[in-house]
Amino acid sequence: MEEDNENIFSQLSAFLASIGLGGLFTYTDGKPSGWLWEQIQNGVTTRDELNFALEQTSEFQQRFKVIFDMRQAAQQGQLTYVPDAQAVLAYEKEYVQAMAAAGVPSWFYDSYEDAHNAMRSNLSVLQVEERIERGFGVMQEMPVEVRSAFDELYGAQADGALLAAVLDPEKTLAEIDRAVRASQLSGFSRRAGLNLSLEQAKRFAQTELTADEIQSGIQDAVGYMPLTEETIGEAAMDITEETALSAGILGTARDEALLEQRLLRRQVGQRATGGGAVAGQSGITGASVV
Repeated sequence: MEEDNENIFSQLSAFLASIGLGGLFTYTDGKPSGWLWEQIQNGVTTRDELNFALEQTSEFQQRFKVIFDMRQAAQQGQLTYVPDAQAVLAYEKEYVQAMAAAGVPSWFYDSYEDAHNAMRSNLSVLQVEERIERGFGVMQEMPVEVRSAFDELYGAQADGALLAAVLDPEKTLAEIDRAVRASQLSGFSRRAGLNLSLEQAKRFAQTELTADEIQSGIQDAVGYMPLTEETIGEAAMDITEETALSAGILGTARDEALLEQRLLRRQVGQRATGGGAVAGQSGITGASVV
């Protein structure tokens, strides 16, 4: 019987070591001892029986509090999955790998609680990876103006706050994408000298645009801006800076048509006086438009 118990001790102690709770067993003078040996002496012989006993210990409750939190959430109908200790450890490892691969500062994931927070939010590691890539990863590559715009729009004043915003389970991937686009619109417009408000940036961000398309569109809008200022003798055509922004960034047909009409009228007048101006895809070039 004693030999059987020692074999059980050997098997179950290996399991405890694998989940980081090696402190619950020990050897004294070459013989099994400690909490685990006491459990075996009291009749614990299987992994299931050990798991039940483990959950009563403060060591397990502290290290794997996320299991109890998720179990409670499942009882309230908020979650459908509750991990065991080994699943928690596997998640922690994959979470750290995902963060490191994305270049996230190590201080943001130097505690297993960071991974547990994502687990409580019911985010899979794949979802975490996608959110980081779509939000944090993109913003890390943006110039300071774009990052500053993100701060103003969403209150993320540091990498940690930006990551928190990206990993917020209340935000969908579409919302993260819009946040990034709005920041790019606002930041790149500032670099180009355009007065694009944050509200305009948010509105234009409803259209799916790449960073290259945003920058190209802003340059087009810059070229259209001279046409928004009425010159002497021009009839009012309801052309504003918003018209140029819409035409340049979104390629809105109505706004492009209004700008084209004004340009053609100016060209006719300038030809009569020996001047000339040409409209290209990047705006107005040639002689100054007056």
